[in-house]
Amino acid sequence: MTWQSNEPQPWPQSAGVVMLEGEPGKDRDAVVARWLAERRAGDGPTWHLWCDRRDGGAWAGLGALIEGLCPALHAHAPDLLARHGRELCLVAPALQSEVGFVECLTDILDGEEKTRNYPADRAYRCLHGLIDLLSEWDELTDPGPWSIVCDRFDEANALVHRFFTELSRRRGLAVGLHLLVVVGPGRGEAIAAKFEPSSITATIRLTLARDPVCESREEMTRLALELESRVEVRSARDEELTRLIDTWRRSTSPERALRWEVIATSRYTHAGLYEASEPYAADIEAGLDRLFSEDLGLYLVAVNMLYFCYVPAGRADDARRIVQHALERLKDPAELARHYYLMAMLYGRFLQPNDQDRAEQYLARALAVIEQGDFADDERHFRTVFMWNGLALVRLRQGRVSEALELCRSGVARLNEHLNPERHRLHRSVLLFNIAQVHAQIGPNEDAIEYFSQAMEVDPNYSEYYNDRGAVYFKMGLLEHAERDYLQAIELSPPYAEVWTNLAQCYRAMQRMDDAVSAYSRALDLDPSSALALVGRADAQFELDRAELALADYDRALMIEPEQPVVLASRAILHYEAGRLPEAVNDLGAALELAPDLAEVYQNRAVALRELGQCDEAARDLSTYLELCPDAEDRSEVEDTLSALAGQR
Repeated sequence: MTWQSNEPQPWPQSAGVVMLEGEPGKDRDAVVARWLAERRAGDGPTWHLWCDRRDGGAWAGLGALIEGLCPALHAHAPDLLARHGRELCLVAPALQSEVGFVECLTDILDGEEKTRNYPADRAYRCLHGLIDLLSEWDELTDPGPWSIVCDRFDEANALVHRFFTELSRRRGLAVGLHLLVVVGPGRGEAIAAKFEPSSITATIRLTLARDPVCESREEMTRLALELESRVEVRSARDEELTRLIDTWRRSTSPERALRWEVIATSRYTHAGLYEASEPYAADIEAGLDRLFSEDLGLYLVAVNMLYFCYVPAGRADDARRIVQHALERLKDPAELARHYYLMAMLYGRFLQPNDQDRAEQYLARALAVIEQGDFADDERHFRTVFMWNGLALVRLRQGRVSEALELCRSGVARLNEHLNPERHRLHRSVLLFNIAQVHAQIGPNEDAIEYFSQAMEVDPNYSEYYNDRGAVYFKMGLLEHAERDYLQAIELSPPYAEVWTNLAQCYRAMQRMDDAVSAYSRALDLDPSSALALVGRADAQFELDRAELALADYDRALMIEPEQPVVLASRAILHYEAGRLPEAVNDLGAALELAPDLAEVYQNRAVALRELGQCDEAARDLSTYLELCPDAEDRSEVEDTLSALAGQR
């Protein structure tokens, strides 16, 4: 449903997403107010969220929703607060004094002690955890259908976009979500594309005049100076920083926003909120020369921030340009070594194609600088081991596995010998984890388990350690150990699809098919595009004699990844058992085009072809089967079938 006017037709009554596009101002506000009044006249909670990050910070809108719900959670469901403490504190930092969570070393260490940044998907996990929180609260209280206005949604942080699109997808129908998404002119189509098409119930384009703008640049300068006088860098709230940045940008001195942009985005990078940095990245990059000449410390923060903004976004070439900018200007040995390392990781991991030789050259430069520089002994030891860790990755990718392992082992030994046990604990755990990962690939599995366990002793609350050790236990057939590790990984982190898929695979191997289906379904709730989880659930449904459910999952998996010969062959069995012989033959033929050496598939297709009366084709497939499996146990039986087919021609 789409219309364009100043007075909308009656609002859609069914749950879903309404896109409202028009010039911001009092006229648009009046339309939003009418929608809110209509929704408040019915049952269920209603929220009007201001999502403009420029004056509300990275979590504008979402933070208000969560903070507004917390008093009721405190009063009636404190267990939910405890269970979702990590994600609550991420989007509403003011809750940190009253809501705790189990911390890993990456949470509590800073500066040079923090040698591992959060992965980009940490923020996504937290968003899913918040959706779970809201869903659990809805089940507990049954408040009626939800009504939410996301005002100025086009100015929201990308992570807030992701939250509401995932909320709509995962729980929109379950909670009866009526979501009014309010954006500026010409922005509705791009925002609507973030939602599932089936969730959009109406698109409304209002023809409105723009409100007159009364502010002057001089007035913005006065306001910026006033805001700046009240802001303490260390204690400033996110919304204070973003409001100050926006005010300076609209003032007579927009260049004064630069310092605050760097400060704000360094916070985002530290927290793993790389997408929140993106709106400021271009300004900061354009100001690098000025930062270098005016404030070297802030310049270094800016380079680091841009690197960790660009790399997770897949912009490795842009990151290389930033690091090169630094290498052409820096003289300090410590900073030179660090930036040589960053460049090495770009060539060794992120630039396509990888260039391990170039990566090795940059690490050699870093090691030479460390050897020649004026460092304290303990600092030299740590920096050397840090570079060895990078070199170990290069050696691994060069196929020089034993050298990679030796570098990691030597690094652990050197740190243990020369540094206080309480220093660089995180980096020690990373080195042990790296050794474990190599053994997980090449064996022996027992060594992988040993090194994973040592990493856990140093950093016992890092979810991925348990997930990865569980995978080794699974490979060893120690399924109860694997299950225990997967469950611990789930306990230590907001939800992520990988660990639920792994747990489901474990349950399927344990013949706990109902548990497997539940775990696969949880993984698919988080990531519906996971072909692995779809195929696994289909296989489990097949074992439970739920043919139609299995067929639906095979269909979805093949839509995502069409070239899966084993899945095509599995779907063919379902078609055959349902009497859909032509469909079975088609799937088996497609499987053989992709994998012509799958002997059993020829045999299966021969059965279907024979029932279709295509005896020559069936005989040809059986002959191919025997060519591929000359020592087949059923050879005599197949030869008897071939003789029978010859008599039917």
